Amino acid sequence: MSPDSSAWPKEYTYTLKHRRTTLHFQAPLAEHTRAALERLVERARVPGAKRISAPLDCERSLLFAKREQLDSLKKKWRVQRGAARSDGTYDWAVEEIINTHKAYQRGAPVPELVGFGYTRSRLGLVQDLFVITRLLQGYSDGLSVLQQDPSSVYRVLDASTELMFSLHKQASPTWTCGPATSCSATARQARR
Repeated sequence: MSPDSSAWPKEYTYTLKHRRTTLHFQAPLAEHTRAALERLVERARVPGAKRISAPLDCERSLLFAKREQLDSLKKKWRVQRGAARSDGTYDWAVEEIINTHKAYQRGAPVPELVGFGYTRSRLGLVQDLFVITRLLQGYSDGLSVLQQDPSSVYRVLDASTELMFSLHKQASPTWTCGPATSCSATARQARR
């Protein structure tokens, strides 16, 4: 599933299989965390939603889950084979897994990648990807801060810019590039 899957089984040796979903973790799961993940897997796919991100429905686990619904046969086939897109980058969730893992290992201020996984369709193709990280504590969501106090826009921009520069120093370009096409070469260089 991943372009660098040969390295991951050593670190993510614990597996949770539920229905057609397989999730890989670094450590065994507590029962309350396992139950919350099973509930996440059982949630119906949300029509029109490409990505869903939220804290895991279990306060004791302190995990954050991201789920991307692969919306085209081309994308499903590419992710299934661990292949890059024509520009040399991988699909969003695969890039997220790789970059979060590497950035945390390098000491960047990002949450630790706790696990990742996928759901297969009845035909066996990957249809959903999961990225599971630690829930950041002591940090505020910029959107929530702005909704509570619109005058704090400069403080949020300063904090965001500081984080982007910090990540750039750690050679994690996915977070610094955004959707611009010029970022593809930078993302490829970081993986080398």
